[in-house]
Amino acid sequence: MTAVVDAPATAALDAPAIPAADGVARVPRRRPVVAVVSPKGGSGKTTCAANLAVGIARRIPTTLIDLNVWSGDVEWALGTRPVHRLDHVVRRVLEDPTVEIESMLARRDDLSVLCAPETPIAADGIAPADALLVVTRLAALHRATVLDTGPGVTDYTLGAIDAASHVVLTTGTDVPSVQAARKLLQTMRALRMDDSRAMLVVSRAASGAGLSIAEIESTLGLETALAVPDDRAVAASISTGIPIAEARPDSRPGRGYLELADAVLGWPIPKRRGVLAWMRP
Repeated sequence: MTAVVDAPATAALDAPAIPAADGVARVPRRRPVVAVVSPKGGSGKTTCAANLAVGIARRIPTTLIDLNVWSGDVEWALGTRPVHRLDHVVRRVLEDPTVEIESMLARRDDLSVLCAPETPIAADGIAPADALLVVTRLAALHRATVLDTGPGVTDYTLGAIDAASHVVLTTGTDVPSVQAARKLLQTMRALRMDDSRAMLVVSRAASGAGLSIAEIESTLGLETALAVPDDRAVAASISTGIPIAEARPDSRPGRGYLELADAVLGWPIPKRRGVLAWMRP
């Protein structure tokens, strides 16, 4: 009979047992909370968050929350038009702390979505602490949770990092993007946040411009978890509202995002590359 032991606490609660190479089935203990962050806009953060959420939702029910409250794009990345948004849910929770909020989320198969406020004025009407209270409430529903965040190092970003079991740091290959990522890691360390949770995703890798993967890794002190090639299909998928992990799961970027999702969940990853990065030096 196959033995069953606990898997690392970063994996998903009540997910199917994961077969390991040693024949021991490991049952994950908890569902992940993943903060997708980048201080620099245009680094592929929302693209990563949408694809990662789609990938995790293949395995277990998942919630994607858009904490880029002033200019969030999750609704366009997923082609959904929500009835209720983050500011609506915050107001309902403040009015009645016992209110059931899961039904207020937009649904997309096993992926639930809570979109950002529709206007900056609406966003200014909520406080980061109240929005993060909603995050806590939704994470307590025993679903995997993916948090998209805005540019800069805001209270929303720091709150998302603090709540997360995994921090996916996205960067482009340009020097300003990489230096902004370095400053975020420095901020995490200064605030005594555990940076061992960080997973590095490099967007538009091998584009022929900017820094190499090796230079980025040296600057940030992180190994690349996923290098997304400069592929028009990635940008096109966001414009159509169907993430590439769903539209073209067998493409190189599609496979990469799906394997990143499996890595977050603790599922076995194919050994053909040795790492998740699809584009390596």
